[in-house]
Amino acid sequence: MFGSAVKPNRYQQSCAANGAAYLDSRLPGWEQYVDWQTLNLSSPESCVLAQLALKDPRLRQRRVMYEWPFHRAMAVLGHVPDLGCHGFSTEAGCNAVMKRAWRNEINRRLGINTEKEAKRIKRDLRIVEPDEAYLASVLGQAAYELVA
Repeated sequence: MFGSAVKPNRYQQSCAANGAAYLDSRLPGWEQYVDWQTLNLSSPESCVLAQLALKDPRLRQRRVMYEWPFHRAMAVLGHVPDLGCHGFSTEAGCNAVMKRAWRNEINRRLGINTEKEAKRIKRDLRIVEPDEAYLASVLGQAAYELVA
């Protein structure tokens, strides 16, 4: 999906950096709520701002009614002077390139240096449902039978 031909140029990377700095000032820690794998800057349902509106509790608790999550985020965060120059749209480049630029910004903020490390961390953070034998060993058979 991300070949070597899909690298953001300096302008495109600076647009994502501008948007990230804007979010840093309004929603510190925002990067933990954006999944770059499902990121689509062409969609008002899965762009950076939409993902924040759907996942970040600081935006979800606000009672602002809009059809698209993107618009809800804009209403809560306030006016962004230029969506394109802040990397919130595809004006600076195609979706794949801007997605990579945002991924770079997110990884930088999370302290992830490589794509391999990003995948490892994402894999390690997955919540795995414990099996019955594990629950019985941790809780003790009697307590497990009460829960089950």
